[in-house]
Amino acid sequence: MEKQLLPIHIAAYMLTPENRDALLLPQWREKVDDYIIEKLSDDGYSQWVDYIEQQGEFNVTKLCWTRFTNKPRLFWQHSVRINLSL
Repeated sequence: MEKQLLPIHIAAYMLTPENRDALLLPQWREKVDDYIIEKLSDDGYSQWVDYIEQQGEFNVTKLCWTRFTNKPRLFWQHSVRINLSL
């Protein structure tokens, strides 16, 4: 059986905080970007870029990065609270 690697798989891997720094080949970054724009709109893409670049709502100084990088569930729970308060 041949395994498929789809943009959603790469996005899921990158959205695990401890994997955010992983090297993503340009052609895969483009595929993931296109997938996110298609599925989540411009706002979703903007949040994706902020997450990857640790800017905006996902600024590197936020508690989610300083305390919860190795605890994805707590990272995302804290991030949701940040986004809901904006």
